[in-house]
Amino acid sequence: MTMKLKKPFYFSVEGETEKWYLDWLQKQINNHPDAKYKAFIDRLFC
Repeated sequence: MTMKLKKPFYFSVEGETEKWYLDWLQKQINNHPDAKYKAFIDRLFC
């Protein structure tokens, strides 16, 4: 098993729907077998 580098992404979001979408997106990226990096999506609520 190869260790993946972690790539952080930062977003400002206004509501819960956006937070849920970004959580889902992070899981999709990290579970994809061809992903070269492990995504970390940090959210800041505005």
